[in-house]
Amino acid sequence: MKEIGSALGFNKSIRNFVDLLIERNRFGLLGEIVPAYQKFMDERLGVVHAHVTSAHPLDATEQQQLAGKLQSLTGKKVRMEVAVDPSLIGGAVAQVGSTIYDGSISQQLRAFKKRLTEK
Repeated sequence: MKEIGSALGFNKSIRNFVDLLIERNRFGLLGEIVPAYQKFMDERLGVVHAHVTSAHPLDATEQQQLAGKLQSLTGKKVRMEVAVDPSLIGGAVAQVGSTIYDGSISQQLRAFKKRLTEK
């Protein structure tokens, strides 16, 4: 493992940590440790995760613009995971934590239909 860590360019702290996991027969927990550490670091650095679904694939510029909007709404840096769902017709839906920002055409049509049927 030391040779692999060196070949991959791991710093000494990481190599020592991996050695400790192996020594204590805990290497199997690495799959749980990495996401927990990532979550800890994201909280410390003020990063939130956004799950974004758009009606069509977003190019790099659109993703950057959307990340900027979400950053201004949340006041935190945003790491986005992007998916495509053509049933949205147009626009996008973003979920940040328990908050959902729905700017989809399908939602606007549902709201419009509701307003029409209420009157």
